[in-house]
Amino acid sequence: MSALQRQLAMSRALQREHAMREELELAKEKRLAEMWRQARIAMENGTWEPPRAPRVPVIIRSDGTVSSAEKLQQLAELESVPETIDAVLIKENGRETNKPVTICLVDWDVQERIHEKAVAADGMAEHNIVLLQEQERYAMVVTALKEGVKLGNEAG
Repeated sequence: MSALQRQLAMSRALQREHAMREELELAKEKRLAEMWRQARIAMENGTWEPPRAPRVPVIIRSDGTVSSAEKLQQLAELESVPETIDAVLIKENGRETNKPVTICLVDWDVQERIHEKAVAADGMAEHNIVLLQEQERYAMVVTALKEGVKLGNEAG
């Protein structure tokens, strides 16, 4: 491949990436406009309720420290097993990817409990981003248990 061909291929790839980003931004704008429209209607009808606090996606990896929703339940001391949701990991450690993943959504206080017992990457510094319901979200990845922490019959 000549230098010109490489340059053209790179240019096309950048154009595709730019088009994808524009498409995501347009979808985001449409979603926000619809949310505001629905909120205005609900306010006019007297049925508006404040939104829930944002929830944090936690990536479940079969080969990871948190290998199932049940392991997450144990780690975070949850009363029930959290619901699993299919998502797409679009950035892993800052690198573009397109991997299907399973996540669980947890509240902020649960995220804090996880940090007390485990080493976890919040997603922001490591740039782990999932696409969930057409929205990009930073995702938490539990990388190790802190010393003395056990899940089931495993030692930490």
